[in-house]
Amino acid sequence: MTLNIVDSLRRLEDAVARRPGFGVGTSTSRTRLPRGLRATTDEADWTIETDVSSALGGTASAPSPSVLLRAALGSCMAMSYRLRAERAGVAIGAITVTVETDAAIEGMLVLDADVPPGFTGVRFHVEIESDAAETDVLALLDEGDRLSPILDALGGTNTVSRTASILPMGGH
Repeated sequence: MTLNIVDSLRRLEDAVARRPGFGVGTSTSRTRLPRGLRATTDEADWTIETDVSSALGGTASAPSPSVLLRAALGSCMAMSYRLRAERAGVAIGAITVTVETDAAIEGMLVLDADVPPGFTGVRFHVEIESDAAETDVLALLDEGDRLSPILDALGGTNTVSRTASILPMGGH
C-alpha cells in the first residue's frame, strides 16, 4: 500500500465532507488550429499536439484526437483502479487497460449517413495483477468504474454546449 496515495485520498475525502463545494471548479484548455489540421492545445503548463492521418488531409505528425480519447479512458481507468485498491488495502501489481473503439468514417464525412460521426462502440479490457480474492478485485474495479470521470463523460449524461465568435481573417 502506498501511504502517499491513501493519505492524499483521505485528506481530500475529509475536505469534501467538511466543506461543501470543495473541489468544485472549471478547467479550461485552449486549442488553436492556425493552418492545416495540426492542432495545439494548451492547458496550464501542458501543451498537447494533435493531427490526423494523411487520408483525412493531415500529416499524422501527432496523435489524433481519437488516440487521445482512448489514452484518456485507459489511463483514467487504470488510475481509478489503483486509487480504489490503495484505499481498500487490496494488493495489486501492474494494471493494463486495453481500449478499443469502433467507427465508420462515413459518419464523419456524409451529412445524412446512417452511422454516427463518432464511435459506434467503445470497449475496454482490464488486466490486473493481484493475489487477492477475485470478489475483492472485482469490487474495486466496479467502484473504480463508478468513480471514473472519463468513463462518466463517455457514457454519462453530461450537458455539452457551444458558443461561437466570428472574427475577421487575421483576427484573434
